[in-house]
Amino acid sequence: MPNHTSNRLVRVLGIAGSMAALWAFAGSAASDPADHDNARAIWPGPAAVNTVFSPTDSPVLLQGKGGKVKSVRGIDLWSVGRPSRVNRLLGMLTVRIAPLKHGQAPQLNNQQFDALIDDTVVNAATTAGASAAVLTDLLKLDDGTALIYYRLVAYLPEGAVLDAPIHKDPPVVGVEANMTPSGSVTPIATLYIPDIQEENDHHLEGQVILRVCVGIDGKVSSNTIVASSGLKELDDLALKVANHGKYSPAKIDGRPVKSCKDYKYNWRN
Repeated sequence: MPNHTSNRLVRVLGIAGSMAALWAFAGSAASDPADHDNARAIWPGPAAVNTVFSPTDSPVLLQGKGGKVKSVRGIDLWSVGRPSRVNRLLGMLTVRIAPLKHGQAPQLNNQQFDALIDDTVVNAATTAGASAAVLTDLLKLDDGTALIYYRLVAYLPEGAVLDAPIHKDPPVVGVEANMTPSGSVTPIATLYIPDIQEENDHHLEGQVILRVCVGIDGKVSSNTIVASSGLKELDDLALKVANHGKYSPAKIDGRPVKSCKDYKYNWRN
């Protein structure tokens, strides 16, 4: 049966190229001090930042159309769009930033904080053997904890022999068909997912990664197996979940847009 983890999350809008938007966005914790608004441009120190890397063994190849990127110590950091070079997904990196607690002395300004995050991501990417880190999402928990999500990918050399199909990696596009900063879109929301575990008669185990595309009407326009379980029955079950689910379309500035989202389904006995 698909695993679903629910957290109360607040989405961060309007990145404008700086992670400092995380702190400036509304949604501070109830335990924040009364003068918290005056301190939102200040950040806790390096000890408040940690990372978790979740590698993948699936040979997922992606290719986008370019965008906004900067290079730090040989690692490309993408904040808008997706790499135009064919790249292999190595896994997902989560950067977790603890909130500034009551009575805690601020240590970093915006510029110092941005440099700290860049350095943290570059260190994780280097350790993982990645060529680039692609920003995918920015979220803030109710307690003020900020989460920044990246894909870590490795560029394939020119003329490399490919062992998997190349999946199109579309950027986030606004209502005027312009690329928007990653994380500035309210993503597709899943309103209903049918429970199809009972149809897994043979109690098979496996994992499927599925890309579901939803139109402005909330209806599924297409779905694609990104990473197969290796079992046709489980792949078909994942497709059935997507087709029979109900969704709210992605939105930019409150207006619905066509968008795609990757879903992971795990079946365990």
